[in-house]
Amino acid sequence: MSNAGGEVQRPAFASKAADGRFRLKLRVQPGAKANGVIGPFQSSLKVKIKAPPVDNKANKELLSYVASLLGMKPNRLQIESGQTGRLKIIVFSMEDEPRWEMLTPK
Repeated sequence: MSNAGGEVQRPAFASKAADGRFRLKLRVQPGAKANGVIGPFQSSLKVKIKAPPVDNKANKELLSYVASLLGMKPNRLQIESGQTGRLKIIVFSMEDEPRWEMLTPK
């Protein structure tokens, strides 16, 4: 996503840190019927995940699901904060700006 000037327009839930890594602020709903992107929620992106919030299952499935949307391997993403809560910050590195439109509801 870029504007007429060629500058990248990141959604409110995404940022780029000084170290070059991207950060996603996610609100996670575990135990859903299916994985999916619900859409923007306050300053985060609400995502539903099938896995239950026990034994780190929902976190693992979340990383796998977001990685698949961004076209990367799950081991390239990590939860920076929110390991045990619903509000999570996920960090990852990519050479190019991610295709943010892949993180829209379908």
